Order: sequence, then C-alpha cells, then structure tokens
Amino acid sequence: MDLYRSAEIADRFTDGVRGLVAQGKPVAITEFGAAGYQGAGERGALGLEIVEYDKDGLVQLNGDYARDGPGQAAYVRELLEAFEAGGVDSTFVFTLALYDHVHRPDGDPPDDGIVKVNENRLGATTPTCPGHPRPPSPPSPSTTAADHVPSPRPEASRTGTAHDPTPQRSTRPTLFRTNQGEHVITDVVIAGGGPNGLMLACELSLAGARPVVLERLIEPSQEPKANGLLGQVVKVLDHRGLHERLSGSPEPPQPNSGYFMFGAMGLDLSLLQDSPVYALPVPQRRIVQVLQERAIELGVEIRRGHEVVGLSQDDDAVTIDVASPGEEYQLRARYLIGADGAHSTTRKLSGITFPGITYDRMTVRSAHTTVPADWVDPATGALNVPGHGAVLPFLPLRTEHGGFSYAPMPGHPPLVSTTEWDQPTTDAPMSLEELRASIRRVLGVDVPLGPPDGQGPHALRRLTGGNTRVAERFADGRVFLIGDAAHVYAATGGGPGLNLGLQDAVNLGWKLAAEIRGSAPSGLLNSYETERRSAAQRMVLNAQAQAALIAPGSDVTGLREVFTELLRDPDTVQRLAELTAGVDVRYDMGGHEAHPLTGRFAPDLDLRTPTGPVRLAELTRNARPLLLDLTEEASLAGTLALRHDQVDIVTARSQTPAPTALLLRPDCYVAWASASPRPNPTEIEDLQAALQRWFGVIKPAHT
Repeated sequence: MDLYRSAEIADRFTDGVRGLVAQGKPVAITEFGAAGYQGAGERGALGLEIVEYDKDGLVQLNGDYARDGPGQAAYVRELLEAFEAGGVDSTFVFTLALYDHVHRPDGDPPDDGIVKVNENRLGATTPTCPGHPRPPSPPSPSTTAADHVPSPRPEASRTGTAHDPTPQRSTRPTLFRTNQGEHVITDVVIAGGGPNGLMLACELSLAGARPVVLERLIEPSQEPKANGLLGQVVKVLDHRGLHERLSGSPEPPQPNSGYFMFGAMGLDLSLLQDSPVYALPVPQRRIVQVLQERAIELGVEIRRGHEVVGLSQDDDAVTIDVASPGEEYQLRARYLIGADGAHSTTRKLSGITFPGITYDRMTVRSAHTTVPADWVDPATGALNVPGHGAVLPFLPLRTEHGGFSYAPMPGHPPLVSTTEWDQPTTDAPMSLEELRASIRRVLGVDVPLGPPDGQGPHALRRLTGGNTRVAERFADGRVFLIGDAAHVYAATGGGPGLNLGLQDAVNLGWKLAAEIRGSAPSGLLNSYETERRSAAQRMVLNAQAQAALIAPGSDVTGLREVFTELLRDPDTVQRLAELTAGVDVRYDMGGHEAHPLTGRFAPDLDLRTPTGPVRLAELTRNARPLLLDLTEEASLAGTLALRHDQVDIVTARSQTPAPTALLLRPDCYVAWASASPRPNPTEIEDLQAALQRWFGVIKPAHT
C-alpha cells in the first residue's frame, strides 16, 4: 500500500504557503494526515479547510471535500490562485488531511489516522484544529541552518524557509512520525553534510525528492582542507548557478590557457587551441557555506550533531540508527547515501570493502606562512629562491630529495608544502621550524618563513602516508556511496577527491529522484555505478602515474627527462590536460553512429532565443532534461511535437559553432546530438530511443 500517492497535491499546496512566507506573511500549517489512502491515488479525497485569524477572531472562509483526482487538482488550483493574488494580510492556518475513500458518517477522520507534519517546517505554529487561540507569530523567514539548533526529537524540523520555484514536485512528504510512534518512510537520508552531501541534497531537492542530511559536526569545520576546484566540476557548478556565488563574479568560468602541472612537471596549456582546464580557487569551508545556503533555499533539512551508527535494510527501505547529543533514534528512508568521507561509517556498516594502495613512505608538511616580499616576482607570481631559482606558483617542484610547492591563494597567506620519503616518525606537534628544516633538505637552501598574516584558520600540519582506493562497489541494495566514501586519491594535484565527489552527487541525484517518483526506466539507477566507477578508475590511473613521476631516485629522474621531451607535443599536452581535468571520460549513451558530443559534458554555447541571449549553462539551472533545438525553422521540435512534462524544449540560434540539436540529461551530459540541419528519420528514432532510455515513457504535457 502506498499512502502518499497524492502527496504531490499537498506539496503543491505547501509550495503556495511557502510563497506567502517568502513575502513575509505569517503562515501556519496545522496537520497533514493520511489514513488508509489506497491504490494509485485516483480514489480518495483531499480534505482542505482554510481558516483566517483576523483582528475580529476566527473566521472560517471555506471548508469542503473534493473527491477524486480532478476535483482535488481543481480545488488546489483555486487555492493557489488565491495565494498568487496575495490574500489578506493576516495569519492563515491550513489544515490538510488525506482520508480513506470511505469516510465516517460525520465526515471526520478517525483520530488515529492523523500524521503530524514536521513542526516549524515553514516556521509555523501547529494548532491541531480550527477554534484554537490565535497562534503566535512564526519565526523570521531568514532562519538559516547556522541559526538552527537541532532538536533531539527524531522529527526535528527542516531548516530554512525560502522557496525556490525551480524544484520539481515531490511525490512524497518529507519526514513524518505517526502519533502511534511509527515512522513513515522518508525519501533519502544523506550521511555527511560536507560538500558532496550538501550538493546531493540540492540535486535531490531540485528533482522533487525530500532529503534529510545528518552531519556529525555541530558546526561546519573550519579546518583548512581543499583550496579550490579543478576541471570539469567548475563547469558543473556553473550549470547550477553556483559558480557566481563561489567566485564572486558574474562572469562565466574561463579556461586556464597558461600552464598547469602533471607529476610536478609543467603542462604548457598555451599549446592548446581549447584548454579543458578550469580552476576555481576557493577554500573548502566557503564551498560548504555556499552549498549549505543553497540547500536551505531549497528546503533541505540539515541535522547537525547527528550521525549514523547503525543500519539495516529490507526490500522497501533502510532503517538507520542515529546518535545525537540528546538521544539515539531510528529513521526509515527509501535510500541512504554515504557521503561521510574516507573513513565512511556507512561503507563499513554495509560491508563494502575499500581495496587499494597505501603509500606509507611519504610525509607531507604544509603551512600558511609569510615569505620575503622581495622574493616574489610581481609579474609572474613566482617565488625567487636565492641559491635555487624561481618556483612558479601552484606548480610543485620535484628534486632528488623530495618536493616543494608554493601556492599564494587570493586573499589568503601563501601555502608552502614539502614532500619527503622515508622520514622518521614523530609525535611532536608540527611547527614552522620543522617545515623550514624540510625545505632545507629538499631544496638545499634556507627559505625564511614567518607566521601567517590575517585571521585564520591557518594550516600547520604533517601528514604521513596516503591512500589511493576505490570501493569494491558503490551501492549495496538501498545504500549508495559518493565522494571520499567511494574513492580516495594520494599524490595528485588539484584535489581530485572533491572534484569527483561533487560530480558523483550530480550524477546520482536525478537518477535517485526518478526512482523515488516511480518514473525511472529500468537500469537507470544501476548506471550510477557504471558511469562513476569509470571516472574513479580513470583517476586511479592519474594518481598512480603522478605518484611514479614524483618519486625519488635517479631512474625516476631519467623517466622525467623523457617525459619533458614528450610534453613539447601539443597532442600529449592535450591528453594529459584532459586526464587532469577529468573530461576524458565518455559515458555510454547507447545508440549507433553517435555524434562526437554524445556521452560528453555539454559544450559551452552562446545562444539567442526568442526572449534574448542566454548561455546554455543558464538553461540547466533547474536540473531538468533539456532538448535544445537549433535546427532550421525549429524543425525537430515541430516534427515531433515534443511537449512533455519530463523534458524542457528550447529553440534557439547559436552564436558559436554548435551541433544542430542536443538532448541533455539533468546532469548536463549529452544523451543524443545531431549535426543535421533537419534530422533524418533514423536520427529522430535515435532521439526517441534516448528519451525512452533515460527518462522512460514520455507523457504529453498538460495543456
């Protein structure tokens, strides 16, 4: 039995309420109940009752039952029109109840059939029926996760109140508990509130699912970690509208056409016609802040101080044991996602092994410092070290004795690091003097380092060893792994773990939401592991190759000399740049004689539509499938009359060289493409097959 087939109607209702909240109108939701709602949702009744608290007291405005699906929809549309009109400037209380299709004679539901909605879901009070005293004013709509103190109760409320119009409608409510104490299944629980977990929460919310994020830490970590993002993930964030928030600039991302690195060797990207290397220098704590803000806008519930300590699963759901400062409790979710890092509890509890390689000979020391100002070349940013020479910023240097790097992050003190092999272990705290001694061994000269300027947190750390590992599998029944829980990498530049983890989230989110909605075609969810494992294994090759190139020894020095000669060839630079950026992975989209773009990430296109110029990246912010028709006279859309609930269609003209048509999945990968001014019947058949393969049965849009 599925009790919540008609929860989509309730979500449409509460979305209207959210609109009132966004306008600053005080709103309260009282109850949302379900009792024996049966079948596919075509039978039953949605009981809606609206009351207004005005200055003269309680006034009933409307109260009725609307039976059957069409009646429900008409009733809700009428209500939403009232919302859009603005209503009256007073507190509204809306009571919703899904009743069994056989009502009691008096029209009232049985008391034991009521299920309480999450309190404070919209910052609302929750009187249980009309006739209560006037409710107190709700909290300010500006509430954020940082302001929210997690409730020890399992039904802790979602944080944030802002409404974003782009999410698709969910087919289910969020997290409920019946008054008998039984849990109703929520959509997804995400273990881990770091960048990957928050990104997945955003993706699920955009697709209409209702995630709950459990994060062990009470407050976001301020520990210096990743210093930025590299490669294709920068474009992914641009396609979700997050690049501007992170960069602070409205300009789209620009490729690095200067130089980069591979195995502490320079890649001359100026040799390339189109560099695939994009960089976004932003500390990880800022990434977490921006993603948390976005998640709150989308209505994601974030529970800080809560962590997964046990799990079991059956055919229908995962039962999750959760520990919090106030108590231990259980949640039931259709899916559990492990985004809880390299030491993932979710992975361990699921019995998923983590095979790979440990590099136990290596010691890495890092610190934010100051360096002599007259050592820094104002033109190139290089650090000119007397007795050694210039060290280019962000380009690791390898010597016979180890590695050295100098990374002057914008707005932050430079990060200086060394890498050495076979160093004696120590339990002493890391110090600047220890780093100075390491630099002396690696470079053969002294570099006078001073304490960092400005407010912290500042890095001062020593890491011994490293791992390159990929989980035995990325899924176990209803449990999935993303990010460092699924793969970790050592001895590479550019923070590959975070770059891949955010793309794991974007790949999994829309597929999981489709499965929850019941619209996923066969095998869609399985494609997550197939596609993301190929990316993870490719990064293993990257990590191991770079580890070999930076290792000590005269034989490695000989290898590097040969490699230096190869790096004069633009084709070699192109392949290594693509490997570094992660753009050399091509997904299998099926079909025959596929266009070269099929299976690749969406290209950068400047378009002109009937409403004005737009970048393709700006058309994908809502995370929906997109058919871009650039054919003559929009012949493709006209021929197929493609007007679907599942797929957005945009007709345009390209201001840059482009194919004539693209079908994009929600993760912005090309599922089908054409170069024909008017696609022929075979191409149209391939398009229809792609629609079926990735989005299932396509239903006509509502007129």
